[in-house]
Amino acid sequence: MDKQDSINKLINKIIDNKINNLLTVINKNYPEKFKKEYIEIELNYIKNNINLVSTINKINLSSTKEKKETKEKKENKVDDMNRCCGRIWNDSIFYKQTMKKVNELPKQFKVIDFKDIDIDKFNNNYILGLQCKNKKINDSNYCKLHSTHLIHGDFKNLPSKELCYHFIKDGNYL
Repeated sequence: MDKQDSINKLINKIIDNKINNLLTVINKNYPEKFKKEYIEIELNYIKNNINLVSTINKINLSSTKEKKETKEKKENKVDDMNRCCGRIWNDSIFYKQTMKKVNELPKQFKVIDFKDIDIDKFNNNYILGLQCKNKKINDSNYCKLHSTHLIHGDFKNLPSKELCYHFIKDGNYL
């Protein structure tokens, strides 16, 4: 007997036990309609007419297939030429050279007012947020959402002082 047969036998025993328990509960709740002698009859009927292990395996195979198809759909990346140029919020600032998340900004950027930010120095060292991963629509540079609502600006353009301050303040870098 191979490993799969042993597993199938174990699964069958567990299923038999669960079905028996279920039929017993039905009998206790509805003794007039479902008599005690029906439990064994129904259990035998289920065992002889329904191959539960193969049914479970089919369900598992189909759900695994669905998961793979869903994963493949998610992995369909839009090429850079057709990618939306909108900047998305992810409450992170990244080092321009390494694209690693900045944990703490230097004191010179911890300002009270956006007007005090040295924007040139900031833009030379850091990148705000990420580029949207959605596909551009028609003759636009943006996806459907960003063509109507571009709150964080265009990722391809340097951010303004106001936007830098927004990421610094709301990203908890102050």
